[in-house]
Amino acid sequence: MRPINNISIEKMVVEFGEQLIRDVYSSIKSGKQLRNVEYIEKIPQITTLHKVFKHLEASANVDKALADIELAEDDKKLIGELVETEKKKDIFDWKVSLILSNSQTFKCLTPKVELNIDGQDLEFDVETFEQLRYEVARTLNRLQKYHEIA
Repeated sequence: MRPINNISIEKMVVEFGEQLIRDVYSSIKSGKQLRNVEYIEKIPQITTLHKVFKHLEASANVDKALADIELAEDDKKLIGELVETEKKKDIFDWKVSLILSNSQTFKCLTPKVELNIDGQDLEFDVETFEQLRYEVARTLNRLQKYHEIA
């Protein structure tokens, strides 16, 4: 057995196969159970794949972590591609900051909305962000109507 972050993964002599790997990965990402009856007999392999995916998602260097796990080369390649693709997805970066100011005369609670668009940081107060959101929604609605007409 080869431990991975206190998780024991048995030596993997059997090839998992592309379909099983893809199904387990999509199940992890969607949070939905595998409902395929033929997978009942493959529960140990599914459990092992789940542990492998969770370990790789937490790893900073997927290739190095994958090299430490004994898998068939085709399976390693597919698993590496799936995990790397997910890590490279551009996540829309936003946050809401609450600025607290305390003085003898007043407390000021000012929520701010920060957006990172194309590397530019934009900061809005709530009213301005609501107006921006409304205008974007209105514009998208108009574009959809124009698309339906054309």
